[in-house]
Amino acid sequence: MKKVLRKTLGLIRLPRMYDLPLLFYCVVLSLIGVVFIGSATITSDETVVHDVMSSVIKQLIFLGISLFMMMIVSNIYSDKLAKKLLIPIVLGVFGLLMLCLLMPSQYNAKGWIILPLPGPTVSIQPSEFAKAAMVLLIAYTMCNRPKTATFWDLVKVPAFVCIVYVLVIWRLQNDFGSAAVIFMVTFLTMMIPYHRNLKKGHRILFGAMVFVLLLLLYLMSPAGEGLLSKIPMEEYQKWRFRNVSNPFGDFYETGYQVGNSLIAFSRGGLTGVGLGKSVQKFGYLPKAYNDFIFAVVAEEGGFLVAGIVLLLFAGVIKRLLQYAFRAQRQEHKVILFGTCAYLFVHILLNIGGASAFIPLTGVPLLMLSQGGTSLMTWYMMLGVSEHIIATIRRGEEEGVVYSE
Repeated sequence: MKKVLRKTLGLIRLPRMYDLPLLFYCVVLSLIGVVFIGSATITSDETVVHDVMSSVIKQLIFLGISLFMMMIVSNIYSDKLAKKLLIPIVLGVFGLLMLCLLMPSQYNAKGWIILPLPGPTVSIQPSEFAKAAMVLLIAYTMCNRPKTATFWDLVKVPAFVCIVYVLVIWRLQNDFGSAAVIFMVTFLTMMIPYHRNLKKGHRILFGAMVFVLLLLLYLMSPAGEGLLSKIPMEEYQKWRFRNVSNPFGDFYETGYQVGNSLIAFSRGGLTGVGLGKSVQKFGYLPKAYNDFIFAVVAEEGGFLVAGIVLLLFAGVIKRLLQYAFRAQRQEHKVILFGTCAYLFVHILLNIGGASAFIPLTGVPLLMLSQGGTSLMTWYMMLGVSEHIIATIRRGEEEGVVYSE
């Protein structure tokens, strides 16, 4: 028993020569999130101190568990273990996604598994695991393949799994936001592996990306109304596109959320109205502690605090990209780029939606929004990244070359 305990305690640390600034930025962002989650919980005059403290303590517990899991992952992770567990992970995530369909709906979606635990309701959202699983799947199925591998040989497995995940989450769970994140993360990550038979495919994918971006811009403009009306989406989803060009055009109906989010940004000014003094969170911003947490940060902390948050996010992305460019193993390069894409897509969709730059998607802002599954998944991917970064810094990748 003592030997097992000693071995377990030995894993509660980070690998030698890990990247301290990267971890520091993430922990600071998470602690800022805890503070503003507590503030955003105050949504009415009847909110009591117990409710606020409960949300803060709950998020701190999630953070503690996430940091614990990150240290465990950073110590036990290896390419060999990842390849061995890849199929069980992919199938396990699919099983959890299907299990969600047996659960009661929340927020008009079936994306959560309710855990039968005493006390406050605790749930997990398997779609978060799917995002991380896709990064690992691409890294270990598309990299270092034989020269004779065709384009189809290289992309068929991740493409098939991505399509399955997206269809289950979008059509069966009715969670368009999570499905969009998985698709975008997969798309960006698949652009990274190098193989001579991927060159043409990458050009096609890049062209498709440009086409989709132009199409989205067109749909968000008044000129795209005719095409938008013919797309098979829910009516409220179509209105999210319309509200981008004119957020206040239907303020009291379809534009209510994004309109009040913009008001929160404008009220914050340079220094903010003060912690806990947001007006918009009092019923004007639904799920202010999640989808609109950045609007609360901007209103209460102003441009200064919002700017610090953005700089911290930029710091995380910079550190990941820095080591991704230094990585010698294809798998490591893809995982670091994929982890960066995972964070960037969440930032783009959450802050872009809250600021009416793009349609609202209901995607959380990693490390700031309330929630345990997204936080734990991020820190597990951070653990994988820290393991890879430590390997790079120790020079243990020397002599590794890419396959053609």
